[in-house]
Amino acid sequence: MSSKSLTICTIFRDEEEFLEEFLDCCIPYADQLVLVDTGSRDSSLDLLRKRGVQWESFPWAGDFSKAKNYALSRATGAWVLFLDADERLLPEDFSLLKELLPNLREEGFLLQVLSTRTRDWRTKERKLQSVQNHLRLFRNFRGYQYRYKIHEVIVESIEEVGGATRDLEGIPIYHLGYCDDLMQTKIDRNIPLIEKDYQQDPTDPRNILYYAYSIMGPDPTVLTHLKEGWSQSHKGFALELTQAILEWFLDFGVPVTEDLSLWESRMLSLQSPSAAVSIHRGRKAYEEEDIHTAQQHYSVARKHLNQFPHGKYHHEVLDRLIVLLAMDGDFDKSLGCIEEYIRFHGRTAGIYHLLLKVCYALGDYSRFGKEALNPPGDLSELEDRKKEELYSLAQNCPCAQEPNFLDRLHAILAGESQ
Repeated sequence: MSSKSLTICTIFRDEEEFLEEFLDCCIPYADQLVLVDTGSRDSSLDLLRKRGVQWESFPWAGDFSKAKNYALSRATGAWVLFLDADERLLPEDFSLLKELLPNLREEGFLLQVLSTRTRDWRTKERKLQSVQNHLRLFRNFRGYQYRYKIHEVIVESIEEVGGATRDLEGIPIYHLGYCDDLMQTKIDRNIPLIEKDYQQDPTDPRNILYYAYSIMGPDPTVLTHLKEGWSQSHKGFALELTQAILEWFLDFGVPVTEDLSLWESRMLSLQSPSAAVSIHRGRKAYEEEDIHTAQQHYSVARKHLNQFPHGKYHHEVLDRLIVLLAMDGDFDKSLGCIEEYIRFHGRTAGIYHLLLKVCYALGDYSRFGKEALNPPGDLSELEDRKKEELYSLAQNCPCAQEPNFLDRLHAILAGESQ
């Protein structure tokens, strides 16, 4: 068996819209492809038959780990890469992965998973919802197993026997399953499983955490659930529960009965730096108009946003940094944050306003003119005083001398022409 032989595993059900492209991406690079169907009723299996691709069947029992472990039992490669049918790698990244395999020393590797908001994952203009690192690549024949019925993980199985893991940079996985038009389907699928697990064992910290997330809202009983889970949790899982508590505070405020500094200290003892702690402290400094301190905290949060699921707080962190960096005179970094914001969230009226101001401050009048005549769809939501500010800047730009430029911009800002 070659030290670079790679088995790509996936479990799937009713993936007709994703499966063909998945096969196109994976087949050229997989020494073995293990496909496990858990009960498809659409045309997924017909598609596999037509392409002459083999698959195995495993009866669905409401347990993702059981299905994944069955797939692992069929793997024969030295390495296993576990992907979902709605995940993709670019050809050049697959080639790089195959080149790296013989020289890798650790047992498992976390790959960057980029969840896209739309399905145009191959383009540089793709919009992203979140960026997270997940353990997807690991050595075979070590007895490693996935655990937990939902939100299944294998890293615990590797680390408890002393196996080393690390990030593997430069080989991103593009995940299409959280596109805007598919999110509700996944939520509807997962909630019954979460509720069933919680009802069966309401003392299990993992069940408590996922149940609390499923009913997340301002009701203080959600916080009570999270604190109960924290009090019963072992050190490893206490990290997730502590973060969930800090998230609840971020979303719904800190009750007067709670000591935020205590929870921040607990978090930092488990994970430092912490994006959640940095956002709390950044908000406080921002409210106190301490520009430098707020910028420091939000910069730390930006580097560690993958600690949150699905890009949560990314909008706030970038929005604050754009303003703070500009106020501090660092317009190049402010522009970098604007460009990242657009990649993830698209062009909005607020970003349009900030982008033009930063381009003007940098003296990039060519871009100012180009961007000014490319307004976002929600421009009508921009305050009149900000529109007037932009028009005033335009009057002092060299592009004001271009034929019809100011007339066109005036019409755009007035909502007469877009």
